[in-house]
Amino acid sequence: MVKKIVISLMLSVCLFCIFVGCDLSNLFNSGNGSASDEEEGVPKVYLNETLTNKDGIQFKVTEVLNRKSFDNGYGYGIQTDYNFILVTIEIYNGDKTEYYVNPNNFYLLKAGGVKYTYDSRTFRFEDGMSSDYIQPQLKSSYSLLFETPTKTTEEDYNLSCDTGFFDAFDKEHAKVIYLRNRPSEN
Repeated sequence: MVKKIVISLMLSVCLFCIFVGCDLSNLFNSGNGSASDEEEGVPKVYLNETLTNKDGIQFKVTEVLNRKSFDNGYGYGIQTDYNFILVTIEIYNGDKTEYYVNPNNFYLLKAGGVKYTYDSRTFRFEDGMSSDYIQPQLKSSYSLLFETPTKTTEEDYNLSCDTGFFDAFDKEHAKVIYLRNRPSEN
């Protein structure tokens, strides 16, 4: 009986994936790519460039800082034995309805599929991202703090903007912002 339920569930998932036009390899590998991997046909977005999802929400990383400590402006600082990457991101809501942001929707990817979630000390910064709604046609700027073993000048890191389930299968929209300037085309 349990075996029939499991098989039925697996068939339902497969049919769902076929229905929405995705393949299972993308479903199970989403968000686990390396920092330097690029899907064929998906544009790359770099520091100070705009990533736009299919709903018109725009993401732009305007600053990336690497430090072992930060003074957060409240009279006390934070420190690490490793490295902090502080990312400043602007989000513009080009949709017709409010857009919900949450620091849990953002993470860093490093080569080899290593994934870093935001550091809870993000909230110690005045503009630290927390759960928020951005109203239509408005822009907000937030900081996100990540603790990593190396700096962005030593290894490539990408900020992933998890903008919704179906965006993971949209080949025409970038999924990450490279935390470096666009390489020159010489």
